[in-house]
Amino acid sequence: MSSLRKVREEIITLLIEHSRIIYSVTGDMAVYYTSWAEDFENNKKTLEKKKAKMQV
Repeated sequence: MSSLRKVREEIITLLIEHSRIIYSVTGDMAVYYTSWAEDFENNKKTLEKKKAKMQV
């Protein structure tokens, strides 16, 4: 019974960690999209660098 409880706690911990990562990435994407939408041509190189960082 104890091992089942540990497994559940581990799953919950992983879900919380993943949801934080997803929230962070979504927030970054919103910032980058806003920059892109304001002036795409001037920000194109900067956005490509940030995109490469996010993919890593």
